[in-house]
Amino acid sequence: MTFAECARLVLVRHAMPVIDPETPAELWHLGPEGRAAARALAPLIAGSAAHYVSSTEPKALETLREIAPHVPIETDAGFAEVRRPRATQAGSRATRSSPASRPRSPATASRRPLPPPRW
Repeated sequence: MTFAECARLVLVRHAMPVIDPETPAELWHLGPEGRAAARALAPLIAGSAAHYVSSTEPKALETLREIAPHVPIETDAGFAEVRRPRATQAGSRATRSSPASRPRSPATASRRPLPPPRW
């Protein structure tokens, strides 16, 4: 099937993993909250896809298995997350600053954030 033949393409980022600073992020597994969040997506996604592809990372594969537990899943390393130096992985979510949490310059301080996209 080509992209042009697809009625829709659904991309899902992995659900919340258990963050272990001693383990590389690409080896993290889902925690109970992540599994529950993935299962909550199942009614919206499962059964609507002709083909399921996941990265080889456990958290991504586990997310898709929670969404569509009885379908074949192809893995592709090309879907893996961007690799970061090990030093920045420890507590990555807790210590990583988002653009919203960074100090604003006077020129951008008055700008309001854009609303979320309407899909």
